[in-house]
Amino acid sequence: MRGDVAVVYVWAEWSRRSVELLPSIVELGREYEASGASMALLRLDGLEETVIDAGAQYSLTEPVEGALARLKVSDLPAALIYDSDGELRYRLESSPENPLIPADIADATESLIP
Repeated sequence: MRGDVAVVYVWAEWSRRSVELLPSIVELGREYEASGASMALLRLDGLEETVIDAGAQYSLTEPVEGALARLKVSDLPAALIYDSDGELRYRLESSPENPLIPADIADATESLIP
């Protein structure tokens, strides 16, 4: 994903809102394939963290709370958006007052695409 704007969607099967958004996020990722952005899905379940990127799957054993703390994410779903230099530019999270929506991710991502 280095060299492109990268979006990492952080979700879990136990997070209903995460699962509800997943089809929209996957579609957004397909739309970005030709525009200089790539999408990765980071699923946190139980004690495993699974990264899915371009058909490859990686698992790291770590408590979910540790993974969320390391990512500095307090609630799911979340999106981490990195610029083409690999620097985190946006950390978008859901909250009860302000749920994450695909348009939030699209707006932030498109602001970084040249």
